[in-house]
Amino acid sequence: MMNKPCEKKPFATQRLALDALANVRRHKMHRRDRQGGHGLRQISVYYCEEHGAWHLGRAGANYKNHQTAPKSAVPKISTMGELRRKFRKLEQQMDRERKHRVFLIGKIVEADLEQQRLDREMRDAQDAALKEMGYL
Repeated sequence: MMNKPCEKKPFATQRLALDALANVRRHKMHRRDRQGGHGLRQISVYYCEEHGAWHLGRAGANYKNHQTAPKSAVPKISTMGELRRKFRKLEQQMDRERKHRVFLIGKIVEADLEQQRLDREMRDAQDAALKEMGYL
C-alpha cells in the first residue's frame, strides 16, 4: 500500500467513493455520451493497490496500468491573469477587514462617549442631591 500521487481523485474509504459515485450519477445524468446516455452506468468504484486508495472509473478498464501524475521539478509560473485575480481577491479581503476594523473602532468610540455621558449624568445627579441636602 504505497501512497503515490495519482491522476484520479483518491477516496480514503469505499463508502466515500460510493457516495461520490452516487453524486456524479445524480448531478451529471443530463450529460449524454455517444452511446445514448449510458456512459455513467459504466462508472464503478475500485480499490487501487498501487496508490492505496479507492477510485472512480469505467468498468472493464485495466486499472493496473493507469499512469501516476508526473512530479514537476519546476514550479508552475502564474500567468498575469491569475496574478491579477489573486491580487484583486487579496485587495477585497483587506477592504473587508478594514471596514470591519472601522466598524469596531466606531463601536468602541460610541461606547466611550456613552460612558462619558453616563458619568456626567451621575455627577450632576450627585451634585443636585448634595445641593438639596445643603452641603453645596
